[in-house]
Amino acid sequence: MRIAATLVVLVIGLAACASATDLVDADPNEERSAEPGEDDRPAVRSSGRPSIGDCFATTDLLLVKTYDPTRPTSCEQPHTLETFAVLDVPARPTRRNLPRYGRDCNEEATEFLGGTFYPTTIAVFYFGPPPKESDEDAWVRCDVGVMQDTGAQFAVERTGSLRGVLRGRTPVSYRACLGTRPRRMQSQDFVDCGRPHVAEHVTQVRTLGGAGARYPGRSRLLAEHTPWCRRASRPVDEAARGYLTVPTALGWRRFGSREALCWAVAARGQGLPGMTR
Repeated sequence: MRIAATLVVLVIGLAACASATDLVDADPNEERSAEPGEDDRPAVRSSGRPSIGDCFATTDLLLVKTYDPTRPTSCEQPHTLETFAVLDVPARPTRRNLPRYGRDCNEEATEFLGGTFYPTTIAVFYFGPPPKESDEDAWVRCDVGVMQDTGAQFAVERTGSLRGVLRGRTPVSYRACLGTRPRRMQSQDFVDCGRPHVAEHVTQVRTLGGAGARYPGRSRLLAEHTPWCRRASRPVDEAARGYLTVPTALGWRRFGSREALCWAVAARGQGLPGMTR
């Protein structure tokens, strides 16, 4: 089942943040899944502070902005999001300042998952209180979900918790692979890394600067870090080429993205073998 998720690269002001989203310029003309029927829509949450361990079957994250109106459900039931932290913040979050708390959510996510979610298919989302809540309500809800595509437009409906799933070696089921060559301006579906594929994210990640660092520009980032990506791709396959993704200006300034990720891409006409572990 394909579940629409928030695309934060091109839509300024949305509240969610995902690992791949800040790094790939997704296609604004990409088709969205059909709207669910009225009977399929989640019930609206009335009010109240969220709890760690809540799960949500949020069906249309593309329209979710500063808050998520769905009621929590058991994590043993099908869901798309899981709350792993609730941050106390100085003042009620607004659409403008909510993304700054995404950095704190990301740090909490590493502890919850047992390892960094870069570069995996797991993404982090964050939300503030509903509009009708008291102005004294000042919290940010941090959620994780498994993405189906590089642009974080779709989340995977799943059961169970993601707690500790990245402790030690990242399971093949959460590794990021593609069945086609990476394309900068288009969101692409992930494929099963356990089967032959065309591209896969290498496990190394390069951090590009601290929280206060100025955005150096995409061209400079690519020039400086493409050689690293080429070297990182060789252990995957001697014939593989490196394809580097770096933060956009929006991802850097507003969402705090500081990671360069590298795809190992098979030589034309060839493929990469399925992962076994």
